[in-house]
Formats: sequence, C-alpha cells, structure tokens
Amino acid sequence: MFEYGGGGSTLFWIERVAEVVTVEHDAEWFNALKDRMKGEQRADWTGLERSAVSGDLVPAPDPSDPDHYASSDANYAHMNFKAYASAIDAYPDGHFDVVMVDGRARTSCLVHALPKLRKGGLLILDNAEREHYTVKNGAVLDRLEPILQGMAPVIFNRDFSETRILRKR
Repeated sequence: MFEYGGGGSTLFWIERVAEVVTVEHDAEWFNALKDRMKGEQRADWTGLERSAVSGDLVPAPDPSDPDHYASSDANYAHMNFKAYASAIDAYPDGHFDVVMVDGRARTSCLVHALPKLRKGGLLILDNAEREHYTVKNGAVLDRLEPILQGMAPVIFNRDFSETRILRKR
C-alpha cells in the first residue's frame, strides 16, 4: 500500500499488509515517524520525504486543479508539491493494492495514484467532503467505483469529515 501523508494510518497499515510506502511533506513529522517506525518490524516500510518547494508552477494556483500541485492549506500558499505527488511514479503501474490520499495537493495525488493502483485495488480519499478535491477530477474518479463513504468526527475538532473508499474498475 502507498499512502500520501503518514502517521496513525502508517501504524494501522504496517500491521495489516506486507509493504507500506509513505510519502510525507513535513520534514519534522517525517523524522518523528521514521524514529517511531524503527521499532515496528511487522512489514516492509519505505518512508519518502518530499518537501514542498517555494514557487508556483502557475501564476494563480488553484488547489482543485491537478496540474497546479497546490495545497488548499493557507500555510502552504505559493508552494508546489509536484515532487510529493509524483513520488509514487517510481513504482510500476498496477503495483499497489491500496492507495491512501490523506496529505497535500490531493487532486494531483489522485492523478498520479490511479495508474499505480491495480485493477480492483482500493483508493481511500480522506476529507472527501471538500469539493475542491473532486470537482476537477472527474476523469480519475469515473474510473473508480464507490464502495463506502461516510462521515466521522474529527479528533480535536467539532467538525465531521468524510472518507471515501473506491475500487478501481
């Protein structure tokens, strides 16, 4: 399985699959995760740090446009996440059974993830209630069959968030 954004999900998956590949954009968080993973020997774990770079790829980045590699988080305005979103490209097409998109530049991550997901594989999109994650990704999402979607409370927040699990056709 491949995950965009590591943490609790990494600890969950490491106990359930043979291989976990995590790409993380935050160097400090990545180092903490790497230290934690030293004691976890249940699966083959590969951690990849791919920080955002200053400078937009386009004059007015739109986080809903996969070609812009932008994050909707104001803390990352005018940063591009091309290296982060394309980290999965190092793997052959159809390599992963599961891809979890729970990090930055999610629209771009979806585009890069789809070819790497095997037919019948699962794509998990966290915070799917955020329309800008899906509005310009119709071509990607049309190749996926919804399996499960639901709202759940967010830790340390009063909001609810939607997770969608989709199967590649």
